[in-house]
Amino acid sequence: MHSALTRKIILTRSLWMAAIFLARPACILSAQTMEDTAAVDLLADTRIAFVSRSNLNFDIYLMNPDGSNIIRLTDNAKPGHVPGHMHPDWSPDGSRIAYTTDPERHGQFSIWIMNSDGREQSQLTDKSRNFLSPKWSPDGTKIIFAERDHDGLFIMNLDNARRRRITFTKDSHIAWLPDGSGFACYSANSPQGGGLYIMNLDRTIRGLLIGNAEDAISAWSPDGSKLVVNLERDSQWATYVMEADGANMIPLNNRVAEHTTLSWSPDGSKVAYVSDEDGNFEIYVMNANGGHQRRLTHNSHYDADPAWSPFLQPSVDED
Repeated sequence: MHSALTRKIILTRSLWMAAIFLARPACILSAQTMEDTAAVDLLADTRIAFVSRSNLNFDIYLMNPDGSNIIRLTDNAKPGHVPGHMHPDWSPDGSRIAYTTDPERHGQFSIWIMNSDGREQSQLTDKSRNFLSPKWSPDGTKIIFAERDHDGLFIMNLDNARRRRITFTKDSHIAWLPDGSGFACYSANSPQGGGLYIMNLDRTIRGLLIGNAEDAISAWSPDGSKLVVNLERDSQWATYVMEADGANMIPLNNRVAEHTTLSWSPDGSKVAYVSDEDGNFEIYVMNANGGHQRRLTHNSHYDADPAWSPFLQPSVDED
């Protein structure tokens, strides 16, 4: 009788321990799911602008941070027209989007601005040059953009539409410093060799962040403490995060698509990026430490140029 009771106690304890062991992964998964849900809820008042060829044209779209509720903002009516609308960038208050387009479809690029709902599209630069990749200054008063053949960077004051050249070398991929005092950019022909530099608005070089690079596309964290970079070396692309001075460079992702941009979420917790690991360019999101990488777009066509909005204020209807 005693032996049977002992066996029963041992069996009960074993089943109890097995139940705890089997339940443990579910608890961990539940905690991770709760963390992700909280992050999505925190970013619910943001949108990601991006470029897609899902309708066989290059147009600018918006989507929620989880990839839902995709809305087209522009309509490039000519099928197969390659330039289309590209390079969206949000104004600091989230009310407008700057972008590149070729409205007359003659290979003549210019910078345009539209409201964040796609309305009131207006041309910012004239046809004297080909301009690409606009980047809004943190105070919303200026836009930096590059010439098509990367023959220099220009800056324009939005109050009077005056522009001036600020670099004369093959510079590209601008990322404003959060305080607006300068910007990071890739320079191929600077005196110190190809790399990622910090430049001042008076055309002087403040410092070199990454040298010996074939290309580098960067984005500052919202607080300016870190920089995430798509870096090309030896014809291989990978994503890194590092301190603002270039120290502590940590790899995040080696599946990034070549020559593609990145964008931080406004709370600094996540980074939107582009990968072609599934056979075509798609937009993904990962945590700022490289974890929990997940795909947002799902179609057989090109999706790229993610630009995460600031926190958007709900519109208030006026009486």
